[in-house]
Amino acid sequence: MDGWSAKQFVVSLSLAKTIIFEVNRQPPSTESRSKQAQTTPARTAQSKQTPTDEYPQQSLKTQSREAATRAYIENVRRDPQYEWKMPIRFYGKVIDQYGSPVVRASVYLQWVTLKGTEGVSAAKTTTDAKGLFALENATGKTLSVKITKEGYYDVSRRENQTSFEYANPAETIFYEPNDNSPAIFLMRKRATRSLCS
Repeated sequence: MDGWSAKQFVVSLSLAKTIIFEVNRQPPSTESRSKQAQTTPARTAQSKQTPTDEYPQQSLKTQSREAATRAYIENVRRDPQYEWKMPIRFYGKVIDQYGSPVVRASVYLQWVTLKGTEGVSAAKTTTDAKGLFALENATGKTLSVKITKEGYYDVSRRENQTSFEYANPAETIFYEPNDNSPAIFLMRKRATRSLCS
């Protein structure tokens, strides 16, 4: 597990323990949850995990952040492993500084899970002709995305969000998948040098 993913895991675990402590002093929430429809872009990384509909992701489209957070806390109280059971679907698009799709960019996806020797699963894929990529059939808490391509600067961590939270709606990086509105990743083409005679 690389350093930044390990930090996210430790911070998330610490946050979950704090929330469980606090929820024992609050009445349970009965807020409803919703599922989102999906379709698959051309390049889709498939996880070997089998997600379950038992734990649908909280949605900020159907309830306030506060209500979704209360529901999340109640779910963590009922099942301490709840947040690592979230269905992960991710839709992304890679473009250059001119807005053109970046084709055949390498995409490395890593998510925090209870499975595996280090609590992390990973998948690789490439972008299609429209710069699109996706991850489906994964289960976990937080997803990290890294994109590379020969001839492009890696500006992901400076100019793009690279971590996406699926369990805790109180997190600023909380992400709700929408295949009609993929997360945008900007890459900058390296300037080509011409030799003057």
